[in-house]
Formats: sequence, C-alpha cells, structure tokens
Amino acid sequence: MTCRQIDEFLDHQVSGAAPSFPQWVAEHCRDCERCRKLLELLRGKLPDQELPRSLQSQIERAVLGSLKPISPLPRTRGLMLGFLGTFTLLSLVGVMMMGGGALRVMSIWQFASVGLILGAGAVLLAMSLSWLMVPGSYQRIRVKALIFCVAAAFLFALALLFPWKTEGMFVTTGLRCATAGFVLIAPASVCFWLLVRRGAILSPGLAGATTGLLAGLTGAMVLHFGCVIAKAPHLIVWHAGVPISSALAGFVLGKLAAHRSPTKGRGTSLP
Repeated sequence: MTCRQIDEFLDHQVSGAAPSFPQWVAEHCRDCERCRKLLELLRGKLPDQELPRSLQSQIERAVLGSLKPISPLPRTRGLMLGFLGTFTLLSLVGVMMMGGGALRVMSIWQFASVGLILGAGAVLLAMSLSWLMVPGSYQRIRVKALIFCVAAAFLFALALLFPWKTEGMFVTTGLRCATAGFVLIAPASVCFWLLVRRGAILSPGLAGATTGLLAGLTGAMVLHFGCVIAKAPHLIVWHAGVPISSALAGFVLGKLAAHRSPTKGRGTSLP
C-alpha cells in the first residue's frame, strides 16, 4: 500500500464515491504520519487552535468599528434604467436650452446615424457601469474595449458622414461648442456620481472613465442637436473631444481618489 493509493482513496471518499475507511487504510495511516494527518483532516479531527483573548478583542473592535448601515442596491436593470433616465432627462433639458439647429443643416441619414451611435453608446455604458457597481458581476463586455469602441465609433461616424471642410473661425466657434459641452458635463457628472457612489467600486479608474464618458455623451448629444456646423473637422475636434476629454478626466480622478483612500475609497471613489 502506497501513499499515492491512499491519496486516491481519500479523493474518492471526499466525493462520496468510496465507502467508509477499510482496515488497510487504517493500518497504513497508523505507520505513515503524512497520511495520518490527511485522514485526521478529512475526519475533522485536527486539534482546535484558539486565538489569544487579547487578539480576539482587537479583531472584534476592528470589525465592529468599521460596520456601517447600508441600503441594498437595486437590481442591475434598475441601476441601468437610472443611468439612462438621467442621461435622457439631462439631454432633453440641454436640447430645450440649446435648440435643434442641426436639423436644418444635416441630412436625415447624418442626424439619425450619429444620434443612434450616441444613444447606443449610452445604453452600453450604463449597462457596464451597473455591473461595475456590484462586485462579482459578470462583465459581458470588457470595460476597456467598450470605452474604446464607443469613442472610436463616434469618431468614425463623424469622419465618414460629414464633409472635410473647415470654417473661417474654426477655433472661435469650436471653443464655443466645447464650452457648452463641458458646461453640460458638470451636472451630468454629479448626477451619475450620486448613483455610482452607492455601489462598491473595485476598479475606480475604469469606473471613473466610464462615468466620464457617459457624462460626455450627454454633452455630445446636446451639441449634436444644437450645433449648426456640420463639418467633419469641427465635429471631430470639438464635439468628439468633449466625451473623450471627460473620459480621460474621469479615469485620472478615479485613480487619484483610490490612491488617497485605498481602504475606504475603493467602494465609493469616483469623479
């Protein structure tokens, strides 16, 4: 009888495929300390090891002192609807304030294609952000890949659908659009952060980038309705630059927040 045979027998015993311990196992374990310890472990006969009372008290104080009342998170679908509802509401308010001048200068195909990309990007980012809020959630789409694909799809659509011409006041008009977009990002970021901070964020950088990009898409959606310059250079630099810059800022702020509070900020730190 060898130790390898004992190992195989104990494996079957744990899985329920072997009967109770036969005599030959007991005889081998009587003479083999290594197999005897395995047998004792399997039977739950290892000696109890108690912690010193002073150490138990320290552990209890540390655990009890960190306990705080929490409210359960809504289901992932509810979180996603919350993000999308906020995105839609803020976009409607922004469009009402800025107007819909783009409808006069864009074709139906241009307007609908870009709007669809922005809307689909918002839906996917809301889903991803909802998964990030709940540790252990299955990420059906890699966060980094999603952020890249949303930004790339927006840039590609602008480059493909609009003419490559520049206006005489490229910088002046562009700064006006970018400023309006960043002004819209501020309330969107606050609203999204109030939702995200309820979760337990284990990847603050990615969560910050996702939140920033979603807030940036809010500004880009309003600019898509209100801007009357339908030229690719203007749209790529000043319109697409809004969500991309917002995503980068969110990533940096998330990393900084996690660095400043590595133990308590991982669950609540976001830009």
